[in-house]
Amino acid sequence: MTIGIDLRGFLPVESNLKCKFPKSSFRVIQIRIQSQVPEYHYTEEKGTAFPSLKNFQNKDRILSKNYKMLVLISVTIARAVYALNWYTLSPALSLVAKTFDVSTGNLGILESSFVVGAGLFQIPSTIGSSKFGFKSFVVGGLLLIGLSNVLGGLAGTFSELVVARFTLGIGASMFFAPAIGVVGRLFQNEKQGLAIGLYNSAFNVGGLVALFGWSYVISFFGWRAGLIIGALLAVALGIENHIVIRHSETEADARIAGSPSPVQSGKTVLKNGQIWLLGVGILGVWGAVYVIAQFLPYFEQTVNGVSATTASLLGAQIFLWSIPASVVGGYLSDRFRNRRYFMLFPSIALGVLTATIGVANLNESWLILFGAGVTDAFAFTALYASVYQMPELKVDQKIISIALMNAVQISSSFFAPILFSYLATKSYTLAWLGIGLFVLPFCIALLISKEPFKLAREKAMEGTSLAGGGKS
Repeated sequence: MTIGIDLRGFLPVESNLKCKFPKSSFRVIQIRIQSQVPEYHYTEEKGTAFPSLKNFQNKDRILSKNYKMLVLISVTIARAVYALNWYTLSPALSLVAKTFDVSTGNLGILESSFVVGAGLFQIPSTIGSSKFGFKSFVVGGLLLIGLSNVLGGLAGTFSELVVARFTLGIGASMFFAPAIGVVGRLFQNEKQGLAIGLYNSAFNVGGLVALFGWSYVISFFGWRAGLIIGALLAVALGIENHIVIRHSETEADARIAGSPSPVQSGKTVLKNGQIWLLGVGILGVWGAVYVIAQFLPYFEQTVNGVSATTASLLGAQIFLWSIPASVVGGYLSDRFRNRRYFMLFPSIALGVLTATIGVANLNESWLILFGAGVTDAFAFTALYASVYQMPELKVDQKIISIALMNAVQISSSFFAPILFSYLATKSYTLAWLGIGLFVLPFCIALLISKEPFKLAREKAMEGTSLAGGGKS
C-alpha cells in the first residue's frame, strides 16, 4: 500500500514533484528534495490516509504566493518609511539652525553623524543577521530608527540631536541588508530581480515624501513633531513586520546543508576585488546625492530666497525621477549587455550636474535635479544588478556584498557634508563645485573594473569546459 502526497504549489522551489512512499512501521519518514531545500517530516496519524498540511513539521515553513506577496509589501513599505526617516530633517535644517543657533558648518557635522553610524555598523549588522536571523535585525532596525528620531525631536541641545542622528544611522544599517535578505530569500527561485527592484524603488518613494510632504508637516506642527511623527511610523512598521514575517523563514543558509557560515561568506566577499572596485567606483555618487538631498532645500531657501515648499519640491525631484529611471536603467543595461558603462557615464554626468547647481537659476535647477535623479538611478541599478549576476557568489554572499559596498560608500562619504558645509562658508558656488569634483576621481575604479556581463560569460564557459572534461 502506498500513500500519495501531491506537494505541487507548496514546496519553496519550482517543482512538479509528486512523492510516494510506503506505509510502514516507522512513525516518521524523512524527505529531502535538492540540496537547498530544508528537510520535511511526515508524522503519520492513525486513521489518516491522506494527511493535511498540518502534519508537515519543518523549520522553514511551506510558503504560499500570497504569503510571499504579503511579506514583500510589508518590507517594501518599511523600506519607504526607513528612507522617510533619513530625510525628515532635511526640510527643517534652517529651523534647526535657528533653534540651536548653529552655523552651516555645524549642520554638516549633524548630517555626517548619521553617515558615520550607518557606515560603521553596516557589515556587523549584515553578518549578525545572517547568523541570528534577518527578521530580528529588520524589526530591531525599524524600532531603533523610531527611537532615535523620537529622541531627536525631544533633543534639548544640538549635541543631543547629533547623537540621535548617529543612532539613527545604526538603525538604518540594521535594516537595509537584512531586509534585502528577507526578500531575496523568499524569492530565490522566482522573480527575485523584480522583488528586489520594488524594494529598492521604495527608498525613492520615502525620500520623495520626506523632502516634499514633510515640509507641510513641519510647517503645521514644527520640526520636532515632524521627526516624531516619522519615528512613530517606523515603530508601527517594526511591530507590523514582527507579526507578518515568520522567523523561521529568515534564518541563515547555514541551516541548509552545504552552505557556508556567515563568517566564511564575509571572508569570501572581502577577497573579491571586483566588489571593492564597484563599491568604490560609485562612492562619489552616494556622497553627492546625500548632500543634494540634505542641503539643496536649505540652500534654495537661505541663498536664493525660494519658499520652503518650492525648495522641498525641487529637492524631491532627485527621488521622483529615480523611480522610473531605475526601471529604464535596468532594462537598458540588460539590452546593451553592459553594466560598467551604465555606472561610469552616469557617475561622470552626475558630477558635472552637481557642480553647476551653485550657478543655476531656478528653471535650470529643475533640469539639473531631473538629470541627477536619472543618473543616480542608472548608476545604482547597474551596481546592484552587477552583484546579482556574479555566479561565484551565493545568495548570502551577494547580500553581504551589497552591504560591503554600502559600508564603503557611506563611511567614505561622511566627509562630503562636512566638505560642503566648510566650502559654503566661503561660497556656495565653490561648495557645489567641490561636491561635483568629489564624484569624479572615484570613477577611475569603474574604469579598472571588469564588465560584469563579460565575467559571467567567462564563468559560464569555465563551467562548460569542466563539464566537458576540460580543454578540448
